[in-house]
Order: sequence, then structure tokens, then C-alpha cells
Amino acid sequence: MFKVIALVGLMILGYSFTTVQDVHLSEKEKSQVLKENKQLIYTLFDSISYKSLDLIMRDRAFKNNSEAIPDLRDVTLDSIHLQFNSFDQSDKNIDSLQNYTKRFIKLRNQYSVSVFYSNEQFGDSLNTILKTNLISKSVIKHKGNEVPYIELINKIQRYIEFTKDSFKIIENRSEQLQNKNNKSANLLDTVLEEENREKSTSNFESVIKKYNWMLLIILIISLVLNGLLAFLFFRVKRKSNKNKDLAHIDDAPNTSEMNQKLIDIQKIETIINRRCQNYISRLNHQYNKDCVSSLSNTWKFLKKELLQEIRSNQFSDTDKLQKFLDHELENRVINLEEKLRTCNDKDNAERKIKQEIVAQNFILEYVSYNAVSPEKISNIVDHSVRNLIQELPDTITNHDLSNKIEDVKKHILNSINKTIRENLILYFPFTDDKGQLSDDKKSKIKKRDSALQLIMDPNDSSKATFRLLYDYSDMMQAGIQSYDIFLLPICNLTSENFNRTGSEIKQIGEDGQMQLVANQWEVVKKIMIKII
Repeated sequence: MFKVIALVGLMILGYSFTTVQDVHLSEKEKSQVLKENKQLIYTLFDSISYKSLDLIMRDRAFKNNSEAIPDLRDVTLDSIHLQFNSFDQSDKNIDSLQNYTKRFIKLRNQYSVSVFYSNEQFGDSLNTILKTNLISKSVIKHKGNEVPYIELINKIQRYIEFTKDSFKIIENRSEQLQNKNNKSANLLDTVLEEENREKSTSNFESVIKKYNWMLLIILIISLVLNGLLAFLFFRVKRKSNKNKDLAHIDDAPNTSEMNQKLIDIQKIETIINRRCQNYISRLNHQYNKDCVSSLSNTWKFLKKELLQEIRSNQFSDTDKLQKFLDHELENRVINLEEKLRTCNDKDNAERKIKQEIVAQNFILEYVSYNAVSPEKISNIVDHSVRNLIQELPDTITNHDLSNKIEDVKKHILNSINKTIRENLILYFPFTDDKGQLSDDKKSKIKKRDSALQLIMDPNDSSKATFRLLYDYSDMMQAGIQSYDIFLLPICNLTSENFNRTGSEIKQIGEDGQMQLVANQWEVVKKIMIKII
């Protein structure tokens, strides 16, 4: 009987040593896994708290003072409260932000126990974060349909999915390592079993006889060890279950598990095209169709931009997607309507041009000028208007049309003034020895014998200024050679300004003046010259 007890003791002792060895290896690996998974939870809540607090500050706490918002990027959840130390701690907004920070830390600690779960349990636990009171009732509140909060929800969901995938990778790596250790242990056990099988038969009885009392002590020790191990396993399991229950007390999820599926990209494109077409149809009823058609490239770019934004947000709910689209399109259509309100088709632009550029207005402005006739002004205006209308594009904004009209008005004025200048300039030969010119000798173009240029006063055609045609060298040489006949009647020439061997005439001072009297131009003021 004692032999049987001893044999059982050896078997239990061997099982105990094997179990202790397995537990040691499993706990070592499990410690590393728990450490990595705990870091995943901390990183997840660092990201969630940063995005949530940043939105709360921009939309609520610092809505009217965005420059004061502290930068929480790369700041861990445990350090966020330090960012608010520079603010007035009596400020209700700062106190509220500090309270949010504490609640996020508390929520993170409650979810930290999920690192003891299996991959499936871990994922189930994280899926409840968005439904906690902190996120759904305090952060999101009643603003779940507003774009910034929709984006926040989508970002938190992506953080959660990334964390679940990372947890799965760590668990798979741990299982691969455990399988490798088990294979090594099984191989060693096989070798030892073969050796022991050969020796056990011959040595078993002698060992029992020799170590009776020692085997009994070993039996007792093995029973104590197995009881201790069973107690430790029971404590760990009970603590894990208790922490799992605590995670659902303060911030329990409001609804069941969230299992969303992202909307297919082709469906998104269809929704975008349909929404945009609705807005285009509405604009066609309110504004000129040519003007709406001119924005076709703008709509193409807008659709592409919206598709990129929706891809980055990863919408999983069609209603939220459509609300997001309506919000974005309304903002953009407001800007497009500003352009359409100032847009003109060709017919409307032509009417505005004819209303703004009227020949009679220019005729009245130059009514006192004898150098240009009303018919000439009317011809200049009509020609300019026709050219402008021919150059019009299919559509044009009020701003661009106004600029074109102003440019044409300036061109008309320049053309009229040029015509006046041309009509006011007359050319004459030298005067007679009395300084008189017959008006019959005038010419609007330079002739071979031209020596003087008269510019009539636009307000009084009987008055004019005059000067010599200094670039007509032949006539100027003739004047120098016969200065007493040609120059002195119209010029002041002093002895110090006269060089008998000179070959060039230089004017000193202003032009001279003449007046028309009984068809004769008479010198009123002579020109001051010198001969060099």
C-alpha cells in the first residue's frame, strides 16, 4: 500500500514541477502581452482625448478666442492637465476641461482591464467606447449631426479598429511563440520518457525501499504546491471578472454593439452626382443658364473634392453622409450664387454697354470745342461700342464688364482728344516782315515750305500758340541766313544769343502767341531764341 502512495506522490510531484515550469513560461509571455496591450489602451485614449478636447475647446470653451487654444498634439492624457496651468483656474471653461481630462483618465483605467480578455472579448469591449456617457452624452451631446462631430466619431472609430487589429497581431505573435515552446518541451519529454522507461523497471523498487519517508514528505509538498497554484489562479480570475464589471458602471454603453460597414465608393459617387445635379437644376431656375453652364469645371472640381473628403471620413451611415453633403454643398453654393448674381450673358451685357456708353454724353462734354464736330464724336463712340460687343464672351461678370466699359470710355476720350489735337494744329511758312500770316496759307500737314506750327486754343479758335519747326533744317538755315527778314518779326534775338557763324536755332522759354484778326494771324508774343 505504501508503494502505491509513494508512486502517486511521485506522479503528483512530477505534475507539479511540470505545471510550475509551464506556468512560469506562460506568465512570462503573458506579462509581455499585457504590457503591450496596456500600451495600446493608453495610446488609444491619448488620441481620443486629444481629438475630443480639441473640438470642445474650438466649439465651446474658446469659441471666441481661438488664439488661446493650447496645442495638445503629442501630449499624453496624463499630462494634458499641465497645459491648462497657465490659465485662470477659476475660469469655468478651464475647470470643465480639467474635469473632462479626469473623466477620460478614469474611463481609460476602466478599459485597461480588457487586456486580460481574449481577442474577441477585447474587440467587444472597445466597441462600447463610443456609447459611453462621456463620449455620447458629454462630448457629442446633441451635436451628432454636425460635421465636426461626425468627423470626430469617425476618427474615434478608426482609432478603435486600429487598436483591435494591433491587439490581434500581438496575440497571434504570442500564440506562435507558445507553440514553439510546446514543441521543444514535447521533444525533450519524449527523449526523457524513453530513457526513464528503460530504467524505471529496475530501479523503482529499490528507490521506494530506500526513500520511504522522503517520498511521503515530497507527496505532502506536492499537494501544498498544487493547492497554492489553484488558489492563485482563482484570485486572478475573480479580479479580472470584477474589473470587467466595473468598466460598465459609470460609463456604460447606451445601446448594443456597434457594427458598421463603410458605404461603397460607387454608391458615394452616385449620391454626390445626384445631390450636385439637384443643386444645378435649382440654380438653372434662379439664374441665367449660360452663366450656370460656365461653372461646369467648378462643379467637376467640387465633386472630386467632396469625394476625397468623404473617403477620409469613411462614412458608414447614408443619412449622415447625405447630411454632410448637404452641409458642404450649401456652403459652396452660397459662393457660386455670388458669382451667378454678378454674371451676364451676351445679350444682357450688350444692353448694359449701350446704357453706359452714349454718344450724346460725349458730344455734350465737347460742345464748346470747335475743333471736333458732333458727327465725328458720334462715329468714334459707335465704332468703339461695336468693337466691344463683338469681343464679348458668352458670359461675363459685372466686375469684368465694368472694367471693359471703363476702358472703352477712356479709349473714346483719347480718340476725341487726338482728333481735336490734329484739328487744332496748323502749319504755315515764315511770316512777312510785319509778322503777319494769311489764314489762307494754313495747312493740316507739313509742307516743304512749312516753318511754323500753330496750335489753336480749343476754346477760342482765334487764338493760338506757335513755334518754329526746328527739325526742318533747310528752312531753319534759310531763317539764319535772312534772320532780319524771317526771324526778327516773330522772334526775340539778343546780341549775346546771336552767333553769325551758327547753324542751329534753339528756343529759350515758352512758345509764342498769335491772334487771328480779319483773316490775318498777327504776332502777340514773340519767341525767345538763340543761334548756336
